Amino acid sequence: MSGGFIVDETTGQVASVNLFHGPTELNILGMTFTPSDLPDAFLIQAFNQLGDELALLFAAPGNQGSLAGYTGGVVCSDTTVSIVPACGNFASAFTPHQSPAMGTDDVFIGEITDVGSSPSPTAEQSTLTLVGLGLVALLVAGRRLPS
Repeated sequence: MSGGFIVDETTGQVASVNLFHGPTELNILGMTFTPSDLPDAFLIQAFNQLGDELALLFAAPGNQGSLAGYTGGVVCSDTTVSIVPACGNFASAFTPHQSPAMGTDDVFIGEITDVGSSPSPTAEQSTLTLVGLGLVALLVAGRRLPS
């Protein structure tokens, strides 16, 4: 599994998701919440247009339904459910649209890592140079016009 999700730090809620289970992209955000019986875990449900689903459950101690300030933790998986109390013996799971009756493909190991805030878009230097040259040309042209 790879990809990521973005948390709105003002609300503490997941704003968008773009996760991959192998080659399958899951970029439609479903429900996000703290399960009532797992107060130290958080669940993100992600889909794609085909109907594949990923239920991503991870340790988030004391989150109280908000991921504001969350810096990462263990993904609840087949290998961690018995050693991470926050998981409560539940694991993240991927359900393909082709065979939902066949059950799920559990995630075996993983970790959420905070990569910092999203970069702010900046104009390229060539764009700024062209705008500056255009303004200089207008000033020079304005001074040459006879009054």
